Amino acid sequence: MAKVADPPEGEALIRLLRAMASGSIYKEQRHDIVLNIAADALAGWERAFDLYWKANQRATELWREAHPDQKAILPDQGKMIDWLVDEVERLRSALQACAYAMKDDNPADGWKEIIETAEALIPK
Repeated sequence: MAKVADPPEGEALIRLLRAMASGSIYKEQRHDIVLNIAADALAGWERAFDLYWKANQRATELWREAHPDQKAILPDQGKMIDWLVDEVERLRSALQACAYAMKDDNPADGWKEIIETAEALIPK
């Protein structure tokens, strides 16, 4: 069964349903409680949307910086996420190459290859 709500809204809803089933909550109180739960749930969804919106705006800005010839184009979400993952993987590889270069057992003649690899992986 799919979840209807996430905690704490889901937990509050379950408590309300149990109290209603036991008859310990009067009809007038139920409306107030349900409205409070709904308001809390809405606030949670608004926080999640704001987080998504801000992250999307930052990602779009990064994408446009990397694609100056397409600044007027709003990138497709799937393509932008795929591009961001590629960027993270490239930077992670460059970081690993640099970490390898800092090891004591790395041969001196390997530096040129490591530097070239890092330069190729880091976007310009």
